[in-house]
Amino acid sequence: MPLYMDIHNLPEGTTAEDVGKAHAKDMKTQRKYGVEYSKYWVNEKAGKVFCLCHAPNAEAAECVHREAHGMVAEKLIEIQPEVAEGFLGSSETNDAGAVVLPGGGADARDPGIRTVVFTDVVNSTTLTQSLGDEAALVMLGVHDTIVRDALSALGGARSSIPATALWLASSLQRAPFDAQFRFNAN
Repeated sequence: MPLYMDIHNLPEGTTAEDVGKAHAKDMKTQRKYGVEYSKYWVNEKAGKVFCLCHAPNAEAAECVHREAHGMVAEKLIEIQPEVAEGFLGSSETNDAGAVVLPGGGADARDPGIRTVVFTDVVNSTTLTQSLGDEAALVMLGVHDTIVRDALSALGGARSSIPATALWLASSLQRAPFDAQFRFNAN
């Protein structure tokens, strides 16, 4: 069954608890439409909610929200499961179904925002031709070590989909200049 991510703009004054109640209503209504809402990310600061569900089609997913509570998503996107897992990570949820930050407890809600970083070794083809394959592989290993160390220090993870994509946890979003310094210093 296809996997969908929907995006809601929250009405002014909507709380994470309100979203949890709406999700509970989805859970009661979903079977009627053959839909399975599994989890959601709530970002109160940005006024957004992202819901993840398996549904036979987009219309069925929309019908659940409309009937359960009337908060229909502004966007509904079919996504590949491996891409969702690669970028959003395997995530724990609290009792209400909200995704929570690892080790943060039930109220440490994951805001669902990711920063994607692509790295490149400038002129790598020219360097490989001038240094040789063996030296170029050593240089690439140094690059990968720097990236892995920075990700580890900032609570991020490397994604294998696509192989060169990296997503960094929200700690990086709070400290972009520190991260830029760490990358440039090495």
